[in-house]
Amino acid sequence: MIMRLYVSLPIRSISRWLLAISTLFWVIACDSIDNVPEVDLSERLSDDEVRQLAPDHRHKNSYHFSFDLRNSPLEDVRQYLPLLNYLHKSTGYDFDIRLITDIDILKVELQQNKIDFLSIGGMNYINIAEQFAIEPLVRGVNQKGKSQYRAVIVVAFNSPIKNLKQLSAKRFAFGAKHSTQGHLIPRMMLLKQGIDLNQLDSYIYTGSHRNCAEAVISQKVDACGMQDTLAQSLAEQGQLRILSTSKNYPSSGISATSNVPRDVKERVRQALIDFEPEGKDKAGLHNWQKTEMPLGFVKASPTDYDELKAMMLRLNLLPSSNSHFAPAMQDKK
Repeated sequence: MIMRLYVSLPIRSISRWLLAISTLFWVIACDSIDNVPEVDLSERLSDDEVRQLAPDHRHKNSYHFSFDLRNSPLEDVRQYLPLLNYLHKSTGYDFDIRLITDIDILKVELQQNKIDFLSIGGMNYINIAEQFAIEPLVRGVNQKGKSQYRAVIVVAFNSPIKNLKQLSAKRFAFGAKHSTQGHLIPRMMLLKQGIDLNQLDSYIYTGSHRNCAEAVISQKVDACGMQDTLAQSLAEQGQLRILSTSKNYPSSGISATSNVPRDVKERVRQALIDFEPEGKDKAGLHNWQKTEMPLGFVKASPTDYDELKAMMLRLNLLPSSNSHFAPAMQDKK
């Protein structure tokens, strides 16, 4: 059984028990237990964190913000809440978090006009843009000042595996199935070595970069494909070894749906471009240096993701053209 977790988290309503609140819904569907995202219901925000990260100035007209799950739900929320507080102060608009860990549920939310802004990777952007009218506003800037990122394939620190070709007939883990760094780029890295999925002994989707790494550390698998920044941190701790690193691809970014009026999109875009996480806006951020946008954002365009889209076509990973999801309407005025 796979546990699909859907949480709508209005900032004004966050309690000490982050996930054990009245807006928590569990949807159970049949699948491999290996796909279950790690959710620790004992994790909580302290009272001080609630006061610091979620001041009581939100109201029912908030814009709804969702994001790809990368670490644990608690860690991701802690990272994004200060950004949304910054956007509130910079634009005057209010924002809620809608925490959704399954893309199919996300698409239902989009169809029902319940999502306004999304922080997502290139693969998810392309996947969603095939069915809905969403617009990339900004992309993240890495520690080297580039709006790019890389994926890595890692093995255990003491693994005898020395190169990608040796992964044939080995056990492999990916992150989320719709992750750029956790699935799409690692698939291409393997394919360039002549290794398709049917050449692996087995493969699983673990739901997040953190879960993927832990599958290697616990020796449930021989290797995994994941985010470069987290992998580097774990490699420095001696928990993993980076076997191979991809070339640079367009980084994750923040997109807006057609629910959002044009003037609001442009105001939010400019506020994100003006965001200085290592300067004037550093106070109150939580582990922002570990995100995929540690130095802030630059303006994004749909054409930024053309190469990734070509990769998805090659791997037959684009959504079906017969999707039952209707395209979104044009921008609100």
